[in-house]
Amino acid sequence: MGDHAECTQIEFDPQEISYRQILDKFFEWHNAFRKPYARQYMSAVLFHKPGQRELWEEAVASREDAKRKVQTEAQDFGGFTWAEDYHQKYYLRRNKTVALELKGRFPSIEEFVDSTATARANAILGGFLEPDRKQLEELGFSEQSVDELLNRKRSFFGSLFRSVIPG
Repeated sequence: MGDHAECTQIEFDPQEISYRQILDKFFEWHNAFRKPYARQYMSAVLFHKPGQRELWEEAVASREDAKRKVQTEAQDFGGFTWAEDYHQKYYLRRNKTVALELKGRFPSIEEFVDSTATARANAILGGFLEPDRKQLEELGFSEQSVDELLNRKRSFFGSLFRSVIPG
């Protein structure tokens, strides 16, 4: 691990949701005041565009007080280092039917990880996304995989996530 930390990049349409709104949700759903027990699990915000740092600083200033200081690190985005292959698409890898189909369509790890179809399947199998038959068929899934995805069992974390984020 060294100085690396697990992280997720959020891509968003500013016509749908603003960066300020994303920061509001970050503070609503995450305890930014808690110190991490290991650097691997630290809380961090990485800036991609001009103006994001200033909005972050405003959001922090409005939430901190004399007793509570935000522990989230904030810095400019410097790039990602991929996790090992076996850490990619965790929920999908636990479903052999769908994983094997997608491995056949996307043979390299880069294609597999970057594919919209694998991202959707992983999110569905993790319980983070409601499956939609038409969308799955448009993404080229076989009938067997569509059935697997429509009848998946939700993970604990997916169920927890969906209970916090409606729709």
